[in-house]
Amino acid sequence: MEDFNTKLITALAQGESILELFRQALEDAINLLLESERMVFLNYEKWEVKGYNTGNSRNGYYSRTLTTEYGTLQLKIPRDRLGVFDIKTLECIQHAPAHLEEMIILMHQKGVTTREISDLIEKMYGHHYSPTTLSNLSKTFEEELAAYRQRPIKQDYVCLYCDATFIPVRRGSVSKEAVHTIIGIDDQGYKEVLDFQVYPTESALHYREMLQDLKQRGLENVLLFVSDELTGLAEALTNEFPMVLHQSCWTHLLRHFSMKVRVKDRQEVLASLKKFLKPVVLSKPLDYLMNSSRPGERLIQS
Repeated sequence: MEDFNTKLITALAQGESILELFRQALEDAINLLLESERMVFLNYEKWEVKGYNTGNSRNGYYSRTLTTEYGTLQLKIPRDRLGVFDIKTLECIQHAPAHLEEMIILMHQKGVTTREISDLIEKMYGHHYSPTTLSNLSKTFEEELAAYRQRPIKQDYVCLYCDATFIPVRRGSVSKEAVHTIIGIDDQGYKEVLDFQVYPTESALHYREMLQDLKQRGLENVLLFVSDELTGLAEALTNEFPMVLHQSCWTHLLRHFSMKVRVKDRQEVLASLKKFLKPVVLSKPLDYLMNSSRPGERLIQS
């Protein structure tokens, strides 16, 4: 995941095609799903003792290609010793409409349960996954997610960006909950999602707990925190790193700036300010500020 983030940002920064990155990520995900389906079919994990003397076992793979909108995928199709394993995942993928993935994501967003989605797919494609199968498949990806959240991180980051977005979550009933995210930017300008957690509401305390976890995973030094103006958030962040500066994100800065400008000048002034914020070379914002005779100058003079 970390390697994918780095490659994606590098490709975007250099103007390269990102289709190959998505093709590789899709290939890895499908191969993992195929292996998980064989594990569910055999009902034991690789090297697990209870698989001994069951009469059937793993028997390697054979290769197969699958053409997608991102390119050709090289798939490893699992086999069993008795040759009775009938894989369903690949059939669903091959016969699925082009936007099946988007449809499933949309159903999740609307709060449709995994069981309900499974029933719908069975009606459309004739394939059925038992609750046990779905549970085991979910377990595999939960383990991948747990490993991602527990991975070691770098000691030093120039900036940590903290924010939350609300998504529908089903816990008995469906309601919107806050996905808290912390993104780190290193001294080379690369961004990395360090952690994300779902909580019922957005809270400064949650961010502080996440920071404490990041420190356990190796984080030692930060120069700057960037966040919105959630009550108590700046204090929570700087309590964990007392010497670190904090600033509001550009959205809130522009919002406050617009409150200080006359309505008739607001659009032009904010457009100029956005140009000042965007340059990537340190000297350019200063050059723009010193040489501009546009609305900022009128604002200062008035």
